Amino acid sequence: KYKDLYRAFSTRYPRATVAYSYKTNFLPGICAVFHHEGAWAEVVSGFEYDIAMNLGVPGNQIVFNGPYKTKAELQRAIEQDSIINVDSYQEIYDIEELAKELDVEVKVGIRINMQLYETNWDRFGFNLESGQAIDACMRIASSENLRLTGLHIHIGTFILDTNIYRAMAQKLAAFCMLIKDHPGVNLEYLDVGGGYATRNTLHFQWIPGEYACPTFDEYAEAICLPLMTELSKMGEMPLLIIEPGRALVDEGVHLITTVISRKTFSSGTKGV
Repeated sequence: KYKDLYRAFSTRYPRATVAYSYKTNFLPGICAVFHHEGAWAEVVSGFEYDIAMNLGVPGNQIVFNGPYKTKAELQRAIEQDSIINVDSYQEIYDIEELAKELDVEVKVGIRINMQLYETNWDRFGFNLESGQAIDACMRIASSENLRLTGLHIHIGTFILDTNIYRAMAQKLAAFCMLIKDHPGVNLEYLDVGGGYATRNTLHFQWIPGEYACPTFDEYAEAICLPLMTELSKMGEMPLLIIEPGRALVDEGVHLITTVISRKTFSSGTKGV
């Protein structure tokens, strides 16, 4: 699965890498398999960061995401030269304070969200349409101790419609072109997250998963074509990072459990 995914993206975009989503399954043995194949680590906590470091993942191949990062965790990520994608203004302030204390310039990316569905999936990051995203970018770019080097987005989970990825890529590319020449901005990477479906059938699906799930080639085409069309005007194109999790392990892992009790609710529904 990993090799098929990497091939799909790397043959459509000149510089692409996979950062395996630790939160999907952080068993060290599984993570190690992906790192052996060349994957980076995508982590959302100090606990997951520890696993990556213990497995020998270089600091600059760890992508640190998530809505909450302690100052100690941020300092370690800064010292290890990891990719840090900020999720809030408070995180910007914390990193700026650390940068001053350490007397270094810190490269950061921001997580953005955008209108792609009837209801917004905007719990994380800075909203594009409201102006939050551009405001956060300018706040970072104006700092003496920070430099904006990346954009991150993750649009959902188990997404079966590749048109949503296409719309995301178009908006993301347009935003890149808007900010790329601003002082304090040097876009080194675009992180488009994950959310790719698998051939397993979820309870809400009418069509069996093996027929409903797009191929990795279809996902890659939807994302890479809009990016290539617009970003080829930049000269050297940013690194493309993708963050698969479920799409890599869902079909190859079984969860074995034991029933410890059973009960019947007042409605007659049985539970375990």
